[in-house]
Amino acid sequence: MEMVKKAIKNVIENKKAEVVQVKIKSKKEGLIYSRVHIFPFISKGKVIGFFGIARDITKRLLVKEELDKTERKYAELIENFPVGIYRTTPKGEFILANKALIDMFGFESFEELSKLNLERNGYHPDNPREIFRKLVEEKGEVKNYEAKWRRRDGNIIYIRENAKAVKDEEGNTIYYEGIVEDITKEREAEEELLFRTKELQAIFSAIPDLFFRIDKNGVILDYMAGKGNDLYKKPEEFLGKNLMDLFPEPLNENFIKQIKNALEKNKVEIIEYDLEIAGEVRYFESRIIPISSEEVIGIVRNITSKKIWERQLKESEARFRTIAENALVGVYIRDEKFIYVNPAFCKIFGYNTDEIIGKIRPEDLTYKEDINSIDIDIEKRLKDDSPEKIEIFRGFRKDGKIIYLECYSTLIDLLGKKAILGILLDITEKREAEEKQKEYNKKLNKLLDGIILAMAKIVEVKDPYTAGHQQRVAELAVKIGEEYGLDKEKLQAIQVAAMIHDIGKIHIPAEILTKPGELSPLEREMIHNHPTFGYEILKNIEFPWPIAQIVLQHHEKIDGTGYPLHLKGDQIMIEAKIITVADVVEAMSTHRPYRAGYGLARALDEIISHCGTWYDEKIVHICLNLFKEKDFEYSLKI
Repeated sequence: MEMVKKAIKNVIENKKAEVVQVKIKSKKEGLIYSRVHIFPFISKGKVIGFFGIARDITKRLLVKEELDKTERKYAELIENFPVGIYRTTPKGEFILANKALIDMFGFESFEELSKLNLERNGYHPDNPREIFRKLVEEKGEVKNYEAKWRRRDGNIIYIRENAKAVKDEEGNTIYYEGIVEDITKEREAEEELLFRTKELQAIFSAIPDLFFRIDKNGVILDYMAGKGNDLYKKPEEFLGKNLMDLFPEPLNENFIKQIKNALEKNKVEIIEYDLEIAGEVRYFESRIIPISSEEVIGIVRNITSKKIWERQLKESEARFRTIAENALVGVYIRDEKFIYVNPAFCKIFGYNTDEIIGKIRPEDLTYKEDINSIDIDIEKRLKDDSPEKIEIFRGFRKDGKIIYLECYSTLIDLLGKKAILGILLDITEKREAEEKQKEYNKKLNKLLDGIILAMAKIVEVKDPYTAGHQQRVAELAVKIGEEYGLDKEKLQAIQVAAMIHDIGKIHIPAEILTKPGELSPLEREMIHNHPTFGYEILKNIEFPWPIAQIVLQHHEKIDGTGYPLHLKGDQIMIEAKIITVADVVEAMSTHRPYRAGYGLARALDEIISHCGTWYDEKIVHICLNLFKEKDFEYSLKI
């Protein structure tokens, strides 16, 4: 009854009705629950009395308790169901999802999953959710619908789902609910099998050889031919026929003999022969391979080109010498010493042919410090399994001048021995031009640094209270980026963006920037626009990094309460997140026209208090560690 007394007191003091829920012991009913409404009697502004209405709600509470138990059991069943269960709005927003479905997408919790819009980001572009939605709306449900979903990590999974549209009394869709099965492994297995089948078909169709399965008596049982141009007869003329009846003597007898040898000795037999096909003589090599005691595989290869090549080899050697002798690049053949050099090679080094052939070794022409960086030893080239090489090194001319050389070489067979055939280019002028370009790039980078520093100084001239602010923010931000593990490109982007992150303040009157008192709403809005002003200044400058975007985002917060775009989480660039933390720490530590500096401890408390809401958690921890464990200090003192 204490609750009733307290409610009566509140009615008298506040002159407003009160509602309380009480437990009452009844002789007949036992313990019952009652909801009491207490109303005041008010006369001339004073409470002169009150009256109450009590309602027995015992049954309602008991029913609710049973419903809660049932709902918990149902929720537990859904949560532990081995396949995904979901409920979404027609627009793709998640209303409900069990653990299996959350796991499918690679999220840790429903809260994370609920940020994903299934319509915009969940489906693969190959089969957009629009197709699924039209089917459900037309038929009321879909069964065994297969699609591709995009996981949190960007990987694609294949799913099969049964879903239906739940509608209100007027026929409007309230939500979709469905059951989803991850069939990625099943689909990948099917695709792998299909790929392997096509791969084998492609391999056989690409191989120019003919394959025949032949029994021990010489009967052709089966065949496979990527290209049938070299078939001696049509398949219907040779399948099931004996080799003795298909080929002329003595080739047919030789085939039967070699099949018998292959089966008896269990080894590969090779036959070379020629046949007239389509009015021309073609040369073939047939390898007879035993696959059982009863059958062999015959692999037939057209070696007509090889025979022609052998005949043309001598002509080719003569042509090679003609081409090499007139080439504008150095050409050589060598083993331990030079066997052949062309006139261009001699010109590069300033020797004549007689001074080089058989007398000079490759290392004699190589700058001493570069000898170990190139493969001079042929045996080493063989062991390294590197028949082809591209090498750049320094060499010596006969007159002692050092030159830069680019060498393309490969291993060849020369009269039964391994040798190296190479092409040599004198790239001395090219290398000197590259060095000049490097020096020019250094000057450009130095000029860029000067421009960035000048832009930073412009802001300081406008707002002298922030002198050195951007430089210190850049120093801290880069250090955080290094600890974060960012690559060199991102660190450079952070350095440049941080140095000019407040460039937009040049559009804000100095009297506002240095105003010692509280800002008006209009003045505050102008301050909040400085990232946008900065973006407009920088957007058309072709930096190697997205500087304008970083500057635009450097006051965004991960919960969306920042400005000017109210971006959230991963919508904000990592560079901007880092600069945000560094900016807050430096700004709070230093004096401003409207307040004294809070000091480092207060600044660190600020980022701790908003860790995970305004500021990225990992970045905050790195920043704290820099100051507390690694004794970070600004090079430009505050």
